[in-house]
Amino acid sequence: EEIKKDLCRTIPNDIYFKKDASHYKMLFALLNAYSNFNPKIGYAQGLNFITAKLFQKFPNEIDSFIFIDAIFTKLKFESVLGVNNSIQKHMKIINNLLEEYIPSMYNYFISIGINHELFTANWLITLFSNCCDSDLLFIIWDFIFVYEWKFLYLFMISILKFNRNIILKMQNCDFPLFAKNIMRSKSFRENFTKIISNTFDLMSKKEWNTYGFSEEKYLEETSISQEDVVDIDTDDEIVYNSIEQ
Repeated sequence: EEIKKDLCRTIPNDIYFKKDASHYKMLFALLNAYSNFNPKIGYAQGLNFITAKLFQKFPNEIDSFIFIDAIFTKLKFESVLGVNNSIQKHMKIINNLLEEYIPSMYNYFISIGINHELFTANWLITLFSNCCDSDLLFIIWDFIFVYEWKFLYLFMISILKFNRNIILKMQNCDFPLFAKNIMRSKSFRENFTKIISNTFDLMSKKEWNTYGFSEEKYLEETSISQEDVVDIDTDDEIVYNSIEQ
């Protein structure tokens, strides 16, 4: 029932995701299959947006199913989604990075009584899938899978840094709309390469022993150990049967 509630508002303006349309049925089948395959996670809000975007890249359910599992095994994404999530750990790291790299914005947020989580939490939970055009999103996902959390954190900082002058003039009511539209803006598309480049520049300079966590601890908390890996049988028939069931 929770999956069905979210499906109708996933991509409401797309006829293929209307109730009982082809993509709607595929999306429900896939989310339901994965919640049964990985009961530790089950279903969590955010997966619907990620999976909907996957259908634009991987038209068949099997590839999308494997990709979703890779999110959890590669990134240990249960620390963001799931019942016992620890998203506040990630929010704290982003907050510390914001204070270091964009102190003017950090202080401005404090002065007007808002939290960066108004937009960064949604970016994190959906991996940007409900606020970014597909062609750019898949490039971002490629970098996230290769460089993991370092890239994800500092890419958010780069977006905020690039839009610093706009953000410092915004009022509380403007932030939700900013979070939803900034990555679909003409400015973001035109400067996408610069934002990515700035992210890598920050990554090359960042020493992760700042804020009381070492590189070793960072890797321990945000990477996956071999014993944590759940092997997924990629035999098409087995995965297909799981989705069908």
